[in-house]
Amino acid sequence: MAEIKKLLNEESLNEVDHEILEESVGNVKKHNMYISGPFLQSTSRNRNGRIYPKKLIEREVNQFNSLIESREALGELNHPTDRAEIDPREAAIRITYLQMDNELAMGKALVLNTRNGKELQALLEGGCKMGVSSRGTGNLLEDNVVADDFHLI
Repeated sequence: MAEIKKLLNEESLNEVDHEILEESVGNVKKHNMYISGPFLQSTSRNRNGRIYPKKLIEREVNQFNSLIESREALGELNHPTDRAEIDPREAAIRITYLQMDNELAMGKALVLNTRNGKELQALLEGGCKMGVSSRGTGNLLEDNVVADDFHLI
């Protein structure tokens, strides 16, 4: 029987920056908001008391890039308590970039023109400090080190 993995939600202590970019599709110009900054942390104990080994985060970032390439890398405004999967109806961002920079995975995401995306944009424009948190499934080893079975969602 397969071992059931735990849902691991992580909150970031790091604030993300935001910017408005004018982008064109054909003759149509549009102003889009993007957020950027640290999306994941490795090596050090995080806000939830867990330690993600750097090789584990590097592996997951590399695998996650296939979702970015297929434009399926969505993020929600909050972590749901009842499910691990991303619900597109709750999406606020679409991640467009994620790469390792030392112990951090630095990312960039388009703020979507959805109910939650508009709420996120209003919070950022209002000067609220926002961060990106991660969600995945996996187990914990001794001293709250995340096991190699971790999978970033």
